[in-house]
Amino acid sequence: MENTSAREIIFKLLALAGVLAALYFFFRVVDIAEIQSRIEDAGVWAPLLLIAAKASTIVIAPLTGSPLYPIAGALFGFWKAFFLLIIGDMVGGSIAFWLSRFFGRGLAERLLGSGNEGLMSKALEMMGSVRGFFLARLGFITFPEVPAYAAGLSRIPFIPFLIIYTLVGALPTAVTTGIGAFLTHDNNSLIFTGVLIFGAVVSGVSILTFMNHVQKEVDKSAVKESGTID
Repeated sequence: MENTSAREIIFKLLALAGVLAALYFFFRVVDIAEIQSRIEDAGVWAPLLLIAAKASTIVIAPLTGSPLYPIAGALFGFWKAFFLLIIGDMVGGSIAFWLSRFFGRGLAERLLGSGNEGLMSKALEMMGSVRGFFLARLGFITFPEVPAYAAGLSRIPFIPFLIIYTLVGALPTAVTTGIGAFLTHDNNSLIFTGVLIFGAVVSGVSILTFMNHVQKEVDKSAVKESGTID
């Protein structure tokens, strides 16, 4: 499980870094205003396409949604992209929640992809309460699909699930969307610095939360083993 998780995290980070680098050079040779104008001309279809694309990355876990955030921020502008992506997260998270609640763990694990069964088990262990789900959502912040499917298998009511799922997800969405929007504006160095600091804080809190839970599980296992030996 650990090796699979590490590989997926590295893949997502590399994908995000690649997209940011590509966007940086792309916007140096292309008129971004022209592209944004074409998106506006598309009317409601462009926003709906973005929402559907983001939702699909939650429902079908092997699809990574990392590149969507900076691209959306650059093409739609920060606030519009932010709210559209949040809607996409809500739609995708809700679908995942109800799919696992109605059809069970077998379907959830198939949609999560091979190798993520351990992540599902770990998330479920954390979800003994609404507070537990909050910690799981924060700890699995780079894997939003995992707590979404796991919550459907738990006793957590849908409304608290959706509120927590959305609010926690808003943090990384704001950071990565803000970076994408920054790439189209050369004079917002102060905003960019704030975004990076904010992102570092959120990432640090998430990692510490997850690692703290893992350490507690290790301690519990050690206690059980010592008790068995005695």
